[in-house]
Amino acid sequence: MVLAILMSVVAAGAYYYLDRGEDTALSGSQAANAPAITLAIKKGCNACHSFDGSAGPGPSWKGTYGTLITLNDDSQIVADEAYIRRSIREPAAEVVKGFDNIMVAPELSEAELDQLLQLIRQLGNTNPE
Repeated sequence: MVLAILMSVVAAGAYYYLDRGEDTALSGSQAANAPAITLAIKKGCNACHSFDGSAGPGPSWKGTYGTLITLNDDSQIVADEAYIRRSIREPAAEVVKGFDNIMVAPELSEAELDQLLQLIRQLGNTNPE
């Protein structure tokens, strides 16, 4: 019963986020991303990574995919699928400059990882030059 209540709260939170309208990063494809948003919330990703560009303990997912990012060792890398996949599976491998290595690799199936990657791609580079 407690699990059912918890899942209802998670789902309600995801749909609240999706129903905020044009203020959200996903306004154009909300229905398609609802399962990925729910998964990200269920796995706790949103505790550190925002979907809307706001600051947090970890880099925001909004505007990340496809951009050149600087790592703590001052090297640079494109935040492509390979980088993001590696960052999720091995969080300490390459840490974004300005952030501490506090992430613990979540338990994700390949299908779940693919879902999160699709969401991060969808949030994409929202800062075109």
